[in-house]
Amino acid sequence: MKTFFKILAILLVILALAVVILPYVFKDKITSLAKQEINKQVVAQVDFTELNFSLIRSFPNFRLSIENLSVVGKNEFQGDTLAFIPGTHLIFNIIDIFRGNYIISKISLIEPRISIWTKSDGKANYDIMMPDSIGTVPQEVPDGSNNFSIHLKKFSIVDGQFTYLDDESKIYMTMKEINHTLHGDLGASRTTIFTQTSCADLMLQYEESTYLNHVSLRYESSLDADLDNGIYTFGKNELTINKLKLNFEGSVSMMKEGINLVLTYNAPSTAFKELLSLVPATYLKDYEGLETTGMFSLNGDIKGIYTDESYPSFTLNLAVQNGTVKYPDLPGKITNIGIKSSVTSPGGVLDHVMIDVQNMHLEMGNNPLDMKIKLSTPISDPEIDFTLKAQMDLATVKDYYPINNTDLLKGTIVADIALKGKLSAIENEQYEQFLAMGSLVLQNMEYSSPSFKNPVVISQAQLNFSPQYIDLVTFRLITGKSDLQASGKLENYLAYYLKDETLTGTLTVKSNFFNLDDVMDATTSEDEITTAPTQETGTPTSADTSARVPEIPGNIHFAINSTFNHLKYDSLDMSQMTGKVLISDRKLWLEDLNMLISGGSMNVSGDYAASTPRTAQTSLLLKLNSLDIPTAFKQFALLRTYLPLAEKATGKFSGSVDFTTSLDAGLMPVYETLNGKGWLSANNLKVTGMNTLVKAAELLHYEELANLTLEKVLVEFKFVDGKLVVDPFDMKYEGVKGTLQGWTAFDGKIGYNMLVEIPRKKLGSDANQLLDNLVGEANKLGASFSIGDNIPFALVIGGTLENPTVSLGPGNGSAKETVKETVKEVINQEIDKQKENLKVEAQKLIEDADKQAAALIAEAEKQAAALRQQAEEAKTRLMDEAKKQGDKLIAEGKKNGMLGEMAAKKASATVMSEAEKQGQNGIQEANKQADAIVNTAKASAAKIKADARKKADEM
Repeated sequence: MKTFFKILAILLVILALAVVILPYVFKDKITSLAKQEINKQVVAQVDFTELNFSLIRSFPNFRLSIENLSVVGKNEFQGDTLAFIPGTHLIFNIIDIFRGNYIISKISLIEPRISIWTKSDGKANYDIMMPDSIGTVPQEVPDGSNNFSIHLKKFSIVDGQFTYLDDESKIYMTMKEINHTLHGDLGASRTTIFTQTSCADLMLQYEESTYLNHVSLRYESSLDADLDNGIYTFGKNELTINKLKLNFEGSVSMMKEGINLVLTYNAPSTAFKELLSLVPATYLKDYEGLETTGMFSLNGDIKGIYTDESYPSFTLNLAVQNGTVKYPDLPGKITNIGIKSSVTSPGGVLDHVMIDVQNMHLEMGNNPLDMKIKLSTPISDPEIDFTLKAQMDLATVKDYYPINNTDLLKGTIVADIALKGKLSAIENEQYEQFLAMGSLVLQNMEYSSPSFKNPVVISQAQLNFSPQYIDLVTFRLITGKSDLQASGKLENYLAYYLKDETLTGTLTVKSNFFNLDDVMDATTSEDEITTAPTQETGTPTSADTSARVPEIPGNIHFAINSTFNHLKYDSLDMSQMTGKVLISDRKLWLEDLNMLISGGSMNVSGDYAASTPRTAQTSLLLKLNSLDIPTAFKQFALLRTYLPLAEKATGKFSGSVDFTTSLDAGLMPVYETLNGKGWLSANNLKVTGMNTLVKAAELLHYEELANLTLEKVLVEFKFVDGKLVVDPFDMKYEGVKGTLQGWTAFDGKIGYNMLVEIPRKKLGSDANQLLDNLVGEANKLGASFSIGDNIPFALVIGGTLENPTVSLGPGNGSAKETVKETVKEVINQEIDKQKENLKVEAQKLIEDADKQAAALIAEAEKQAAALRQQAEEAKTRLMDEAKKQGDKLIAEGKKNGMLGEMAAKKASATVMSEAEKQGQNGIQEANKQADAIVNTAKASAAKIKADARKKADEM
């Protein structure tokens, strides 16, 4: 027995060592198998670099570590990373493993990056389980065969990041530097769960509004958890958002009907400054240094069952009393800050929500602001009761709120607005049932800053409110030498604000002179801006401090009729500009803008839209008429980029250019995205001293080529990914003819081929003497050649616009060599011409022989057909005559009785048979004669064709 226990002990040790050692031995195979099995179950690519097993660090527990775990989407989420976790650690009890039970007691996630994305069609990137693994009725398994479970006692996250994007609900949230620990026995029936959570940077956007802008968050709680019945009762709970603290009490119960919530919350502190910590730093500068007084209260509750279709009741009450705010370095104090507001709902649907700001008041010296707003039935038929009264001397703002010392602000704002009624009254045009009155007036406002080239002065602007529309009575702006006047109406403004419908407007804009550079030179704000992810990538962009393109607002439809007597933008100088600008659905359209520019006129149509915060897309159709070339070169960037010859040219041109391109933050073309087509024409185009032509003139020893006056030029071209591709076009100049084609890249590289024909008389005596000698030598051999009046030269133009290279065609020889090659070409052309003539003559001889042979055969076949026809007709006559004789014999035989009739019929048959035999013999003879005629003709035809081919071959 003693020996038995020794053997058993040794076996247990060996078994234990095997359990520990074998995973390391077969780690690579286990890793590969795990990846394969996981990827069979999901519509995603799950990967990790390594699985590690350890007993030493966690003894007596077993530790499984997964390094660099990633989950990347497929199909419509191709390339989208759902999760990337550098370190995942799971703890098992070693005793449970020996018993065949795999129970996870601890999970730790190190630096997880989780990105949840739901598209507008409801598809989510986390829905990755295979369709056949969802909703399948599980097969019965033997007891004890499924021994994997999670009985967590600790769960932690270290330095995590979480992104949530819901295109359908228009919600976007980011959380950075998440740290979380959870303690409790989740495998027990009842336990107390302790949690600590912090987030250094939380941002929440809904639609186009930011509700939490880079706030910090901390949450500590203890929950009495009845896990069997799904009841969680709050113990000590504290949520801190920036400096604002909130306490929670109550319980959450998981029921069949939904989630039953019985919660109350309140802010334990009454210091007004804590509430101010929620104001983004962009608007509330130097929070720590603020001097504040006053009290606030914040409390509320949530009670009832939450389901997909129904909401619990809730209340939120916020009040501020005797609040003051003062910046330590400023003389003024914002006083008498008071707020009394509530948000309530009896539960059910969100249409029951009521927002009631009974009073909001503050004073900046002698500048008071009073507002109240009450909103009910916000979804079905919004009913609003809103008043705003405010008066502000802008010159005093600097006493209460820090602005740059170099900035200047003055002027007055007076607002007195009242709105009361149901939106349905406006929709049904029952305007008498909706009160809308008052105005917003801005007078003598002036703002100057180093960010602006010139001070901006709005001498007067006034908005009048009515149920139907907001009337922009007047708007007058001056900045530098620029002026702008506007008037118009904004309709559907309440539905736009309350129900997110489209705001429509018609505006008239006029200006005597306006320089857009004065407005657009303003320095872009460098405040950090984090943008929501695009639907294409599902990945949020990082904080962006670079310049941004102008974005067109959504949900508006504005028609703007504009008249600018003089308009400048960049190098463009336009006058008498009229046309229509349409702004709709995040896009801007230009409709038939007519203007005078560059000594001519131009019509512009097109569109503009911001595709990303830093790039935009534009499509433009430019119709040009009689523009002065030197002026246009100075004003149009496209000409300076692609046609620098315009700098050396004079004259006028017309044309049409239709193109699309991306624009950078400076609204300049991103040339590699430029695509389009067009044409340009010019008469009496003078080009003087262009470096390409100068080099061509030197190469050909023809000085006149350096200075050209082209009678008429028509150029067709296209843009392909930023490259200007010029179709072949003809040029004429005092007897010189040319054809040019090629391309210019946006980086200045060029590649052109030019064929130019120069009259012999312009080449000089040396060249002409060489030509005459070469032709004479050729004619001594019996030829009769002559050189034409024009000598062609093929030029290859390369290099760059700044430093072009010009060479002669293949071989790149000298002009003298080109003349020799030209004579050789003429001689070869003459030989080829004679060969072609002989070839044509031989072909005609063969064709004539073919025709003669075909006619001979046709005539023979005609004669043969006639013979066969005659034989057939002869047979028919014999048979007819035999039938007549037979019928006569039968008639005579009948007179002699039955025997006589029978004898007559036999005789008749004999006559018919003999006639048939004679007729058939005649046909056979005719066929022999016909075949002989045709065969004779074919033989003669073959001889005619053979003789002709022989003669052709000898030519």
